Amino acid sequence: MLAVARRGTVIADAAGTARLASLFGNRAVHPSDAAAVDYVEKGYDANLGVVRMGVRDYDPTISLSSSTERSEAMSVDAGLTLNLAAQKGLRSIVDALLASRWRACDDGWWCVPAGEDVSEWRLVQGAERTELDALVQAKMRAGEVFGIRLFWDGADVGGEFLVFPSCEVVFSPTMDRVKLGPRTTDVSWYLSRILPVFAGRDDVDLESWIWRETA
Repeated sequence: MLAVARRGTVIADAAGTARLASLFGNRAVHPSDAAAVDYVEKGYDANLGVVRMGVRDYDPTISLSSSTERSEAMSVDAGLTLNLAAQKGLRSIVDALLASRWRACDDGWWCVPAGEDVSEWRLVQGAERTELDALVQAKMRAGEVFGIRLFWDGADVGGEFLVFPSCEVVFSPTMDRVKLGPRTTDVSWYLSRILPVFAGRDDVDLESWIWRETA
């Protein structure tokens, strides 16, 4: 059985390994059954590098169909994947994030609610952690993916952290991405602010990480 988002996009393969796609279907690694179903209930053709949409093929690397719609306005898909060992699973990871300089927005916590997939985000109002802790507990009991949007302290720069039951964390720089140029992410900016979050803690160990970026 494959884990899919509400609109039919596969988010994990049959073994339970996270295989996240950007909002426009681009992936670092495609799920094992991508030929049958990959993005919005459609299959992926590995030979052509496109999603077979019927009348048109769709190229997720540039977020456009294979027609005259291709243009210079190509997208950049970037993000960081971390493999962690956490004593208390999701709770330890959330505790580490919130003990750092990553902050919620002024209105509260933007999270993926219990029972919802990663395409559904809602505001958990209030700066207190009571409501957030209750959501973390619900996600742990259900074995669901937990998602939270955080901003770097004192900046408008932020992103989405998705935490899988396997303690894999996927970060996407979705808010005001820090760039070295028009199409190049300042990777060191993000690494210097995310990797230390999990360093020197007794309850979380960072085992490996990889930054992905495709244009």
